[in-house]
Amino acid sequence: MINKIVYRFLNGNENCIKRDCFVWNTIAGGVNAAEAVVLMMVITRTNGVDAAGILSIAFALGNLLMTIGKFGVRNYQVTDVNNEYSFNTYHTMRIYTVLLMAAIAACYVTIKAMQGGYSVEKSAVVLAICLIYVVESYEDVYLGHLQLNGRLDVASKIFIIRWILLMFVFCVLAVFSRYLLLSVVVSLIISVLCEIYLLRLCVINYQFGQIRIDNKYLNHLIKQSFALFISAFLTYYVTNAPKYAIDSYLSEDIQAYYGYISMPVFVVELLNCFLYQPQMVRLADEWNQKSYDSFNRKVAKQYAIIFGLTLLCVAGAYLCGIPVLSVIYGVSLNQYKVELIILMISGGALAYVGYTSVLLTIMRKQTILLCNLIIITVAAFAGFGRAVKVSGMRGAAIYYLILMCVLAILNFCCTIAVENKCKKEQIS
Repeated sequence: MINKIVYRFLNGNENCIKRDCFVWNTIAGGVNAAEAVVLMMVITRTNGVDAAGILSIAFALGNLLMTIGKFGVRNYQVTDVNNEYSFNTYHTMRIYTVLLMAAIAACYVTIKAMQGGYSVEKSAVVLAICLIYVVESYEDVYLGHLQLNGRLDVASKIFIIRWILLMFVFCVLAVFSRYLLLSVVVSLIISVLCEIYLLRLCVINYQFGQIRIDNKYLNHLIKQSFALFISAFLTYYVTNAPKYAIDSYLSEDIQAYYGYISMPVFVVELLNCFLYQPQMVRLADEWNQKSYDSFNRKVAKQYAIIFGLTLLCVAGAYLCGIPVLSVIYGVSLNQYKVELIILMISGGALAYVGYTSVLLTIMRKQTILLCNLIIITVAAFAGFGRAVKVSGMRGAAIYYLILMCVLAILNFCCTIAVENKCKKEQIS
């Protein structure tokens, strides 16, 4: 009975799949944006600012390590319109990468604990959050296959169910137990059980075929996606580099305050993702068919949307960002208005970085993307520590804005150069 109800919910109205893909992808994006905000808000009110600081760095590390689990292959998978690799090959690769992710997470928190940088409780919280993202990384390969086959709506609903349930359990436990570690560990268990149930149902009803280990083309797929993995890893490192610098040089409460005002940074990118995710397969088709005019119209439209969203979000942050965030988290953030505006502008640049990265992936120019990110990562590694030590949180915000703008410009110039080269080759 329950299986039938869940299946009907997942399947939706097959006559309105295109519309449902957009709607449910948008809702999934909203849940994705809200997950950290909601959990940080609840923990701040139940456990205090220091506990929120621990949760903030846990999210930052979890998202960074998730790039290992996903290995940057989702966009490659959903744009594999010529079926170069089977689902079993993608799935086999994902098993190896999530195991590697889990091992690195465990090693990292153990080393930090042995060095005295993390308490036992902080280490356990960080590890549990990382394992929640291990679950998400494994789930992602199934969702990518569904998206490739025109069922982004089903993929979005699976993501929504798991995270809504996880957030509900976390919030209830946080309110009644006021114990961060218990809330995180039980949420992890719920996430695993929900994952097993939903993916089993998905495999039974959505024609995944017989799932087995397939190493035949694995080495080739790893080589193809390695640049994407490194690029995704470096992108998340640069995005969260201010948090790592704050974790090293400043206190837990400053980490929490930065976490509060940096949450809206990803709003522009997430809103942008809602719009272009359903179009990725079509965009890949047009590029492969050399339909450059249609391809460029869609890209130009998306660039304009990002610009408009950035203006809207910056204006909203200027007018009511600090009061709203202060109410949400229950702390005064009045002294951080300038930092918030700087970070919101950075969010627009980050959205351009994300979209141009997708374009370079569609163009199968992952190496170019990687080279650009290496330049920015070196600058981030060399400069963020000094920026934080000299100017605190504002120094981190300004340096982050500079790096995101430079990376967006580099990626944009490269997409233009790649397309011009392809056009010349087509003429000749």
